[in-house]
Amino acid sequence: MNWAEPPMARDQLVLFPSSLDEVIPEDHLVRDLDAILRSLDWTAFEAKYHGTLGARPVHPRVLASIILYGHLTRVRSSRQLEAALWCRVDFRWLVQGEQLDHSTISIFRKQFADLLLGINTQFGLLAFQMGVTSLTQFGFDGTRLRASSARSKKVLVAELDELERKLQQTFTEWEKQVAEADALDEEQLGGASLLGGSQKLTKQQKLVKKSKQTQNRLQAVRDAQAEIARVKAAKEPVPERIPLTDPESRISPNKEGGFAPNYTPLSAVDMESGLILDGDVIQNTDEEQHLVASLEAIESRFAAAGLKQHVASLAVDSKFVTGPNLQAVAERQTTFYGLIAAQPEFVKRADGRTPIAPEQWPELPIVVVRKGKQGQPHQVQLAKEAFLYDAAENCYWCPQGQKLSHIGQTSETTRGTERRVIRQRYRAAATACASCPLRDKCLQAEGTQRSLSHDQYEPHRTALRERMTAESSSDQLTRRQSEGERPFAVVKQQMGIRQFLLRGHENVKKEWRWMTSSANMQVMVRWWRANRDRLPNLLANFVAFLKSTHPKGDRISPAEVGA
Repeated sequence: MNWAEPPMARDQLVLFPSSLDEVIPEDHLVRDLDAILRSLDWTAFEAKYHGTLGARPVHPRVLASIILYGHLTRVRSSRQLEAALWCRVDFRWLVQGEQLDHSTISIFRKQFADLLLGINTQFGLLAFQMGVTSLTQFGFDGTRLRASSARSKKVLVAELDELERKLQQTFTEWEKQVAEADALDEEQLGGASLLGGSQKLTKQQKLVKKSKQTQNRLQAVRDAQAEIARVKAAKEPVPERIPLTDPESRISPNKEGGFAPNYTPLSAVDMESGLILDGDVIQNTDEEQHLVASLEAIESRFAAAGLKQHVASLAVDSKFVTGPNLQAVAERQTTFYGLIAAQPEFVKRADGRTPIAPEQWPELPIVVVRKGKQGQPHQVQLAKEAFLYDAAENCYWCPQGQKLSHIGQTSETTRGTERRVIRQRYRAAATACASCPLRDKCLQAEGTQRSLSHDQYEPHRTALRERMTAESSSDQLTRRQSEGERPFAVVKQQMGIRQFLLRGHENVKKEWRWMTSSANMQVMVRWWRANRDRLPNLLANFVAFLKSTHPKGDRISPAEVGA
């Protein structure tokens, strides 16, 4: 068979070589990414350079574009990016042939991550200029990403001190044996290499290796002890177990099942454009406590950029529907949409003394008190939503029309937040519960009276429950599932990121900022292409807006860098 011959030999000289620009198609992702980044203001990045020391630095836009484009093409680590700059035409086109080593990329990735919040804000401003968002409707959610920590290297916090003592003792013994081997070598051989010397040297090397391994493990235990001391001082929840490889991570459930050392990334997503306009990483799984702070950060960041917008609506899942969140969001006049247990219409009767018809008893809402084998309900109980609250008489009415009278109030301080929760408590008469046909479904084992309580946030829950009956409210939650959770899908599925590369809380926060900016870049490319025919006017207005928000004398970089 006659096989096709290659057009030219690899060592063939070419008189008219192809340019990099000819190799990259006009509709290639890298072209749009470069154009978008050139339209942004890089003044804050430029200000971090000294300007006179060392060689002329590569512009921060170029370094940022390498990392962002790398995420979108699944080239993530600094060494992989260095190799791509040598071998891949699209990367070479992006940096115009610049050759950068992995250490330069790694240092830039860590030192400039905090400024990405400003880049994400500019993405939001540019999308606002395009008319694709009003920056008033947001969704908030969290996920799990594996820490760079081995699953097996975790210990009980209660055993840390004893483990540290044993390792210190072992390390002292190894050090003693190494010293004795050194002294014996010096005494018998005098530094000369005699017969059998290689075997003695190998034995000594093994002793040194074991000593070093013990020392490293001892240091890991001490780092874990330091983290526990910090947690206690900050009055944070003390974990039962702690990973030794990355003690700042926490053992928590994986999204795919099981438990492992994880971090919890958070994101506040603009529901209209799909941009992540605020993001953070927390160690524990208490993401609901960071909701309000995220909204305030978004508003203050855009206000500082010259655009005062108020978050008018917020959609979340059930975990974020907490009393403090409901109250805080109501006080800031933001409409809250979240999953909450509904109360059937037949429970909302005009007179609570009227019993619910027996044929409707199977439809009464229940909660699972205890699960049995294979996750099946073993014990259930009538939910609070099966009872009707009567504000006029300050009592609850049970499905049988029996009264749960107010018996007083209690107060408690929630762990970790130090919030004071005041509960109003209600209880039915024992005689009424004794003969109730719903007794087995209403009372727990050994119980004789049904009790209920609600805290000071109950009016906000009632208002949310009423709001969620509207069809438009369920549409907001449906939209949150698509727009609000899409960034996590982009990071995990399209970018292929399931685990952090770095260790330590501050480092993974920096990593997450690069991931969110990369996800935003993908969104911006979509809107950029959809508005391509209007881009000259849009960019002119955008640059004019940026100049109007900067103090006099400040230099705006898009005009120079994007030229």
